[in-house]
Amino acid sequence: MLKQFEYNSYVLEFKQFGKGKKVLLCFHGFGRHANDFDFLNKRYGDNYTFYSFNLFYHGNSQVKTQVSINKQELKELFDAFFKKYAIHSFGLFGYSLGGKVALCLYKLFAPKLSKVILAAPDGIRISTWYNLVSNNRLASKIYRDYIVPNPMWFLNSVKVLNKLYLVPNGLKKFVFHQLVNKEKRQLVYDVWIAHKNLTPDMKRIAFLLNKYHTPVLLIFGKYDSVIKPQFADFLISKTGNNVKRVIIEKGHNLLGENLFPYLDEMLK
Repeated sequence: MLKQFEYNSYVLEFKQFGKGKKVLLCFHGFGRHANDFDFLNKRYGDNYTFYSFNLFYHGNSQVKTQVSINKQELKELFDAFFKKYAIHSFGLFGYSLGGKVALCLYKLFAPKLSKVILAAPDGIRISTWYNLVSNNRLASKIYRDYIVPNPMWFLNSVKVLNKLYLVPNGLKKFVFHQLVNKEKRQLVYDVWIAHKNLTPDMKRIAFLLNKYHTPVLLIFGKYDSVIKPQFADFLISKTGNNVKRVIIEKGHNLLGENLFPYLDEMLK
């Protein structure tokens, strides 16, 4: 059953499940849902209470004033959430876009963190395309006014670049999937704008990981053309043995019971 938490101009929709004393906050990927983490309950629900959130513009989570949330506002939002639900220590599990949110929360609440799990996480290496669309007014306007209503010229350009081997097949497939209809194209824009100020400070995060020796599990798909395993090279080079990377025989879609062998060490 989904619940809603309201604070100032924000609404967070989330699902609470499990009955354990330990707490794990979960954040899904773009176009996905809080239900994506239900699989965790089967194996770890006796030891953990999970709070799985819908990101802004997913489900009923929203920024009421139609503006981007910044890191200070994110901190205030979760400070209020932790107070209401008496959460003093917790772990984080972020997948894809949710990894970006999890990384920002780690920086904001590092002393409270027991563990961090990131699967194909956005934010550990910033996408040039993301920066261009979300932080450049002209590019943002082009996407909103020209790609959202009529994407064919853009998709045809991707096809040409793919044939010239400048865009890999996996990335081409990902782009076509994300822009498949107008509703989804609008969602891309809304989500980008809502989260554009949540760029993780990876140098600071690396410093905090070393300071607090926070256990971190990084999970990547070997065939992922969107978030590649080597994106984590910088973070791993700056941290100690508490940060572990595993690469599995998958693409970008990673969540499911197939992760149990890798999660057991962190969650059991």
